[in-house]
Amino acid sequence: MAAGLGKRLEPISDLLAKPAFPLAGRTPIVELWVRKFADAGLGELAMNLHRVPQSIRGHFGDGERFLAAITYVDERTPTGTLGGAIKMIRALQQKGFSPSRVFIPSGDIVSNVELHQLEMMMDCHARHGAAVTMMLAPVPWDRRGDFGTVVLDGVAAGQSVPSGTYARVLDFREKDPQSPSNLNNASNYLVETSFLLELEPYLTAANPDLDSPCYDFAKHVFMGMTGQASHLGFLKRYSDALFGFEPGALWFDVGHKRDYLEVNKAVLNRRIPFDIPYKQYPWGWMGEQVEMDLNRVTIRPPVVIGDNCTILPGAVIGPNVVLGDGWTCHKRARIKDAVLWRHHPYPDSKGDLTPRLNRIREVGEGVTVDTAIVVGGVISQDVKGETVDVLPDGRLNLRSLDWLPTSVRA
Repeated sequence: MAAGLGKRLEPISDLLAKPAFPLAGRTPIVELWVRKFADAGLGELAMNLHRVPQSIRGHFGDGERFLAAITYVDERTPTGTLGGAIKMIRALQQKGFSPSRVFIPSGDIVSNVELHQLEMMMDCHARHGAAVTMMLAPVPWDRRGDFGTVVLDGVAAGQSVPSGTYARVLDFREKDPQSPSNLNNASNYLVETSFLLELEPYLTAANPDLDSPCYDFAKHVFMGMTGQASHLGFLKRYSDALFGFEPGALWFDVGHKRDYLEVNKAVLNRRIPFDIPYKQYPWGWMGEQVEMDLNRVTIRPPVVIGDNCTILPGAVIGPNVVLGDGWTCHKRARIKDAVLWRHHPYPDSKGDLTPRLNRIREVGEGVTVDTAIVVGGVISQDVKGETVDVLPDGRLNLRSLDWLPTSVRA
């Protein structure tokens, strides 16, 4: 699922779809799932696209170089997680591929879940005759109000569960701070195709103001299966077919800009394992054609320094810094806990990718960049707790990491 609006990540989600946000400088978030499935021999994939679709399609193409065959579903108007899943099933069927069940991860979720854990999930799903198995991840008890949590059969209120737990879902609580469980719906589902297609006639537009909405797994499908959505009463007969699986894996929902910084930090500290596409050194990773005198620069690991970067004497880089390709850090520049993007073409009014005035990427002399996401530009003033975007005329647009647009999410 890669058609999210990414509203909470504006303004930088104007440039890249959220699943295309780079990890460790180059690797799009959603590529972790593509590689995971390809490694398992599951190469028939579908992705639904909406915002800045070319930032995903342009990276993956037909999927051949990832040992996958990727079918794209372009959604001019998003139809929610349920609608997107049904559209992708239909697109695969049109290609002559009719899976009996599908694994549906959200493209903006980062996890270190391994293949043997997915195999266990699939085996349990089949043995229990599940219609839906949702992957679960525990969240801090004081953050239950931020997530959809589930109550599992046989698990007492306030009780933690061991990794590998697979059990029937008795109750689903959407963002309930008083939930008796801290097991979060991790937005990765294993679903029977027949169940999805049974829901197709009930699918509505992704509009929260409808009297009888049906477009979202969490808000509608799971509520219906647990008897909490009267207009979807027919789903109650599937109450014994909704299961949860807690694999014991790390889980990051890149929903906010601070989450994006945190997941890059987890990658640099090897909590999320994948091949960072630069040469490894004791202090981190570095690309090719980098101009830097390590005797005159301070590196505080871990850091990534991309291709064609220039680090001038007196600069201090790190810890937890991703410096994308093509950056120049001038004398005494100080960068920590930050992600600076390599050049990405911007979408024009038609959605086509164009160069725009963000090719120059410099951190000025004596400038500090701290806890920030920087798209590009000439950074001539301190940046702390902010995003930096480049406007069409080359001016910089600075926003707090915690800034949110006023528009309502469906």
